[in-house]
Amino acid sequence: MLFYAAGEAVLGVATGVLVEHANDVPEDERAGAASAPQELWDNFITADLFAAVGSVAWAVAVFAAAVAYRHVGAPIAASILLALSALTLLHAPPTGPVGLLFFAAAVALLAWSQRAATGADRAVPALADRG
Repeated sequence: MLFYAAGEAVLGVATGVLVEHANDVPEDERAGAASAPQELWDNFITADLFAAVGSVAWAVAVFAAAVAYRHVGAPIAASILLALSALTLLHAPPTGPVGLLFFAAAVALLAWSQRAATGADRAVPALADRG
């Protein structure tokens, strides 16, 4: 995940800085400065390596989490939703946002199932009856 975040940060922040810089250079230097953001995106390390390592790490993490949660008794739907959240690797709409929705739904389902399993839903009314 660190590689993916690093790649996104470098590409996002650096591109913004380079574009802002290109706007501030003298007119005769603008063509060279304007090509710098594209060079950054074409660079193997910043655009490809960080994203590839990060993407593989994301896929391994969500599939491992899906298996681990299933082994400890989490609902099968949560494991399926976690596995489907690997769609975020495709980034572009509609698959990227749909993958994020799967991830959010899995987290919500896991939180709900954990709360139900610990009896937290029943503890609140019991405290209210004492008052």
